[in-house]
Amino acid sequence: MSHSFEAFIDESGDDGLNPENYKIVGGRGGSSHWMSICACIVRSTNRLEVVRWRDELKTGSGKKGGARQIHFHQLSHPQKRFVCQNLAKLPLRYTAALTNKRLDVPNGLYTEKN
Repeated sequence: MSHSFEAFIDESGDDGLNPENYKIVGGRGGSSHWMSICACIVRSTNRLEVVRWRDELKTGSGKKGGARQIHFHQLSHPQKRFVCQNLAKLPLRYTAALTNKRLDVPNGLYTEKN
């Protein structure tokens, strides 16, 4: 069966569900209070263009070498602006589900990573 869309899915914030290990505001270390699962959705006909789009975003933002991924937190403000402005022009759609782990996870429910 042929699909007309494909989704590239990633998560952030799954490790460190122990409330005692959450980041303290203004502090260092610990895990985020947030868990997110996001998807970038493209038409199947554009599937092979995604790598070229990523490369153009990296080159245009001045990000050289390194990993194939673009990590937003590693970009300067002008680089973030460039990436966001150019992503908005591409035939992509995004969706995200976010939850605050401090509100949703009862103490002691998750005691190990992953």
